[in-house]
Amino acid sequence: MTDVDAFLANCRLADGRLVDIGISGGKIAVVGEGATLSNSAAALDIGGDLALPGLVDGHMHLDKTLTGLPWIGHAAGPTRMSRIETDKTILPHLRLSTEERAGNLIRECVVRGTTHLRTHVDIDLASGLAKLEGVLAARERYRDRATYNESQWPQHPPWRPLAIFVRDDAQIVAGLAGETYCGWLFVKYLWVSSGLRGRGVGRELMGRAEVRARERGRHSAWLDTFSFQAPGFYGKLGYEEFGRLDYPPDHYRHFMKKRLIPSE
Repeated sequence: MTDVDAFLANCRLADGRLVDIGISGGKIAVVGEGATLSNSAAALDIGGDLALPGLVDGHMHLDKTLTGLPWIGHAAGPTRMSRIETDKTILPHLRLSTEERAGNLIRECVVRGTTHLRTHVDIDLASGLAKLEGVLAARERYRDRATYNESQWPQHPPWRPLAIFVRDDAQIVAGLAGETYCGWLFVKYLWVSSGLRGRGVGRELMGRAEVRARERGRHSAWLDTFSFQAPGFYGKLGYEEFGRLDYPPDHYRHFMKKRLIPSE
């Protein structure tokens, strides 16, 4: 027998069973029929509705939401940086504050079962800490309904794709694809057709990617390769292993990195 602060009767679990749920201190204390109500406990008959754990939204932008405003058409270009720059021109002039818009979205999330939010907040020289302060105010207002985690990124570093191809007329015969972000180049794919292997094409592609990464201000590069692929090749280019997985069976997945500019 467990004393509880609130009591939910006739809740349906995912397996179809009807149970009673006792809540104590904001947490589920008992599931079944063994809970007893204290004198002040609130009781609610769920009527057989499905009871599920609270949902988690792992990536949202409470500072940029337009929830609660009339429809606003998309004004940014196709790139991520264009969206960021457009936000800087639109958000300061909206008739609802950051706190009000963030609060509107929080309420919409909560009524649909989300109880934990992880939000990013952009901080720039033009708006200073205004957007962060608005999100924090909304968090405080709704702190009894959901929990939050904020990620603040001063002068948010841009993510940019990177791709280099070798063509024979219109046909791609070799190529490298990756991305640069937060000071690093990540080489996702490196491929050379069988007829070009052994001619230094892969080395040339890696070298050109590293040059572009340095031009973008990136200090290091990393990649991963399987033991049956090319760890030796990357080792000759100056990459060092910083981790490995026993995967797949009887092989390894090697994680390798290389410094592109001298350490200070």
